[in-house]
Amino acid sequence: MLDAFEIIFVILPIVIPPLLVRVADAAKQAQALGLVVHAGHGLNYVNVCRIAQIPGMTELNIGHSIVSRAVFVGLRKAVREMIRLIESPVL
Repeated sequence: MLDAFEIIFVILPIVIPPLLVRVADAAKQAQALGLVVHAGHGLNYVNVCRIAQIPGMTELNIGHSIVSRAVFVGLRKAVREMIRLIESPVL
């Protein structure tokens, strides 16, 4: 059984980059077909930065994450934090 440390620092760094490549490839193909690309369902304060940086991403559906975070920090701060993440470059 894996513990949280192994999942966060060993497994996810291996699994996430190929998935992001697949999402970016799908976005590129969609744009080539004249489609507009949106992302949502599962976006949160941890993963939104990388998804927002995919070329051609035109809309992020993140309301649930913001409202959930707002319960703890207030709506204004939750929105500002999300905007900062969306606009920040990927590290």
